[in-house]
Amino acid sequence: YEALMAEMKDGGYSSDKLDAMLSALSGDSLVDAIESTLKGNGYADSTIVKTYLPDIYKAIAAYGDEGAADTIRLLKNRFSPITKAVNATDNAIVVTNSHNVRPVYLEPITAYLDGIDIETAGWKQLSVFLILATGRRMAEIHGIATAFTFIDSEHVMFTGQLKTKGRAEGAEPYAIRTFADASRVVAAWKRLCEQRPPMLPEAVNKKLSKPLSSEMPKSIEIFYDNANITQYKDMRDIYAARMLEYKPVTMTANAFVAGCMGHGAEDISTANTYQKIRIASTSEKA
Repeated sequence: YEALMAEMKDGGYSSDKLDAMLSALSGDSLVDAIESTLKGNGYADSTIVKTYLPDIYKAIAAYGDEGAADTIRLLKNRFSPITKAVNATDNAIVVTNSHNVRPVYLEPITAYLDGIDIETAGWKQLSVFLILATGRRMAEIHGIATAFTFIDSEHVMFTGQLKTKGRAEGAEPYAIRTFADASRVVAAWKRLCEQRPPMLPEAVNKKLSKPLSSEMPKSIEIFYDNANITQYKDMRDIYAARMLEYKPVTMTANAFVAGCMGHGAEDISTANTYQKIRIASTSEKA
């Protein structure tokens, strides 16, 4: 509980206030108070739903009151309309992207993967290299439970899969294809851990999202511009698009991509979110 509250404080939500509320209130009164703190601070609905509420649910459960499960259920019901609206917006974005597939240019990506000096690169350059090469999430690349181990020149064993639909957190390690020599991937990950020690997944998203978005070095900004990458998480989509080259004829694109990206075998729909870009050649710019 204490570790969770410390992480929440780093993420911007007042964990001290939450701790005080958990100590003094319960049931509807606790839900009312939590709702007030979330809606009265100008947080975006998506931030409330995706960032703060999941941690608050965990904190209520970890606090250990007898009625914790009922309180969590009440809180989920209270925020159900906002959650549905956020999900609807996300779904609308997926639909829009599916009709406006953006080209991303392969030549600059290949040059970046081949040209990076693992021994001298900064941690942000290494993070970009790893997401391009492995397609793992930011919170997996920088996660405390993560490991990449060499299998052969094109594959590593990946440990540290986060919980996703159809696959439990702490799932068994599994092999993934890499778009850089696997020995370099392992070396880059080890070097990254030295420069930026691994964190809990919740801390990664809260502490590194800004440094890996609006605080990138000029060299990465130039690379993004040349490749037509707009944000860090685009590179997970790029990995998914590149993996289609290896899709068996017996599988649909969604089923294959779901497996490549770490989702469960029965989760087909989530793969739609990765299909907003296509791999193109810079010759198309002309």
